[in-house]
Amino acid sequence: KITGAKTAVMPTRIETPRLILRAFTLNDASSLARLAGDFDISKMTCSFAHPLPLLSAEFWLMKAMAKRRTGIGFAYAIEDKSVPGMRGDMDIFRHGDDWEIGYFIGKPYWGQGYATEAGRAIIKAAQDHLGAREIKAATFGDNPGSGHVLEKLGFVKTGESAPAYSNARMAYAGGFEYLLNAPRPNK
Repeated sequence: KITGAKTAVMPTRIETPRLILRAFTLNDASSLARLAGDFDISKMTCSFAHPLPLLSAEFWLMKAMAKRRTGIGFAYAIEDKSVPGMRGDMDIFRHGDDWEIGYFIGKPYWGQGYATEAGRAIIKAAQDHLGAREIKAATFGDNPGSGHVLEKLGFVKTGESAPAYSNARMAYAGGFEYLLNAPRPNK
């Protein structure tokens, strides 16, 4: 920790008209293991293995809670106010000197607008609380749905990303980088 440096802080709860984004607790481990452990989800992340054992989900949650305490990452469980239960994850974290968002929505909840609504909420909170002016994101090349969500949020595809390792695929895969508040490329 740098002496005299101010630790970044985000709220532990963010609400939208339909959703609650709340800081994770260890009680979320079984939901996280079930949702993120689905191969169709985990293969699109660098973070999650397939299958995702409960102990691995607990370690991920402990790491997320440590990142929150130190101000380098803020992960949120996404919940629908009308029906209890976690729908996915939306987080913003330091990647070098930049802020980056990452997310997943559990497969049973695809196509319901959760990622877009949660994304708007976390971007606004990051601008308000972290002073984030530019926010980055990345997708694997075979995940056009995630790219579509990012574009709805105002991100601009800035090019191809270096291959990243996916624990679920047990391989590197290429993809695309995105930037919010980026100048639009000339067409």
